[in-house]
Amino acid sequence: MKDKNKLLSSLLIGALFLIIVLLIILLVIVINKKDNSLINRANFITREEALNRTLNDVNLNLEDISEIEVELKTKYAKDVYEINFKYNGYEYEYYVDAKTKEIIRSFKDIDDDLNNNQSSNNQSNNQSNNQSSNNSKEYLSKDEAINIALNHAGINKNDVYDLSIELDYKYGKEVYEIDFNYQKYEYEYNIDALNGNIIHSFKEIDF
Repeated sequence: MKDKNKLLSSLLIGALFLIIVLLIILLVIVINKKDNSLINRANFITREEALNRTLNDVNLNLEDISEIEVELKTKYAKDVYEINFKYNGYEYEYYVDAKTKEIIRSFKDIDDDLNNNQSSNNQSNNQSNNQSSNNSKEYLSKDEAINIALNHAGINKNDVYDLSIELDYKYGKEVYEIDFNYQKYEYEYNIDALNGNIIHSFKEIDF
């Protein structure tokens, strides 16, 4: 009986020892992972640098924009800063590589809040004028819409490929949807077919 109790005690001590060893190993792994994460983050650009990179891309100053949000995330298999802000009736969203400052993806879209207010204020006017406006619409030509998109992107038409344009109905109006590729980026524009305003723009690395 004593021998049996000794054996059980030995097994219990051995099991406890094994658990302690495993916990120590796990703790070391967690600490190393945290240290590596801190080392990696030491190589990151700052939030201010990421925001400045974005502002340079849109040619704006910090005092021009509002509702600024800058957040470090893991996206597109990279560490990136997600940057959101508003300017002049538009919402902007950028993803900037936290190590290289490269702009991975960018959006520009009409501010939904502003657009909803305007549409509710103008709804009755639009309804009453629908018939007359339908008869008098003069659309931009496709070439004019393409030139607006290319000028905004700062790209020559001869340098792009996979260029396509389609008249579509979005945002409660007729728009030209324009897609093209340039170097390693894909571009998409939605341009008001009547007045040439850029309603939405999109730029992304061609993965």
